[in-house]
Amino acid sequence: MGNETIKLHSEEINFLAATSREFQGDERDVIYLTVTATHKFLEEGDRITIKPPTAVASEDFMRIYNVAASRAKEKSILYHSIHPDAIPIINPECYRKKIIDYYSNYRESNKLAKSNLLQDLLNRVDASSGDFEKGVCTFLYNNNYGNQINPQYKVGGYVIDFGIIMNNKKIAIECDGYTYHSGYEKIREDIKRQEILERAGWQFFRIQSTEWFYKNDQVCRKLLKWLNQYATETSSIS
Repeated sequence: MGNETIKLHSEEINFLAATSREFQGDERDVIYLTVTATHKFLEEGDRITIKPPTAVASEDFMRIYNVAASRAKEKSILYHSIHPDAIPIINPECYRKKIIDYYSNYRESNKLAKSNLLQDLLNRVDASSGDFEKGVCTFLYNNNYGNQINPQYKVGGYVIDFGIIMNNKKIAIECDGYTYHSGYEKIREDIKRQEILERAGWQFFRIQSTEWFYKNDQVCRKLLKWLNQYATETSSIS
């Protein structure tokens, strides 16, 4: 047990291996938490059954696990030695089981929250665009823009297919369907609208539906490169 500085890829990491009591009043960016316990496998003929670990339900153990699980600022990762089949049959008052269940349920609820976020975004895209805007929305979501994209984003009297505001940048992604955006008057309106919004600080990326469906890999690479260029740079919103 002790405090140690480790060099990893030219970066220094301050690493502390200790019991939870030694973390009291201290915080770390990442906590690796271990829960260990022994359990028996009983053989009865051809049948093997598991005897769960002894339950730990005292308030002392509660305080130990509470300190250990609440010291992480960015991420907490749990390792345990208990067989998956033994976890459901542990006394529900056992704090080992409670913390394992908490981490397991958090992971599953986080997956569900992400799934719900994607569905919410898809529900807000322009329904008349068919699979076009839904495909673009799913692509942006899968590439870590789910928390930033705003389908049908309103700016004054205009609507942008996907508006992104991050790092003080105003980003507009427009999906140009073949039918709706092919007429001369519509094209002229789009150009005028884009010029007005560009003067207000918006950066535009336009996607043609035919290119999205027939040159998808090329368009996706180009879009990600463009987003990495504009979304990661920091500037002031005018």
